[in-house]
Amino acid sequence: MIFLTTGTQLPFDRLVSIVDAWAARSGIQGFAQIGTSSYIPTTLKHQRFISQANFEERIRACSCIISHAGMGTIISALTYGKPAILMPRRFALGEHRNDHQLATARKLADRPFLRFIQEADELDAAYHELVSSAPLGEVLPPHADARFINGLRDLIFGNDSGVDTP
Repeated sequence: MIFLTTGTQLPFDRLVSIVDAWAARSGIQGFAQIGTSSYIPTTLKHQRFISQANFEERIRACSCIISHAGMGTIISALTYGKPAILMPRRFALGEHRNDHQLATARKLADRPFLRFIQEADELDAAYHELVSSAPLGEVLPPHADARFINGLRDLIFGNDSGVDTP
């Protein structure tokens, strides 16, 4: 089962319609969190918005996440050890304020658990490649590394702030 999520800020009709049509053709079951998109899926079960607990439950239950190329989704995929197919929103298509999601795609393109796609015809191959791969070996721990936290403390409070850093 797939979990399509578009985030909560901007509509992403292109992605929702592509995934819905693909699910209809392929028979793949899934759920879509469609946010403010005006396209309403006819194949996928869907809701506009879901709670954080429901979001996490759906990620744990899915075989693959399909989403915009937002860092929140990428971090969630890593946290739960789920492969993700990501379609960056594009400024030229009026999908975002700039092309930072394309920059994210360029930066993370070599990650084995992520596939970045640009067009509808790339979705099926990306899905089958990811779900047939070995399980992810790379997951994020639930808390940041102590060195990172201490570095942030030093940056925020300064080394002579009197704040103890373990």
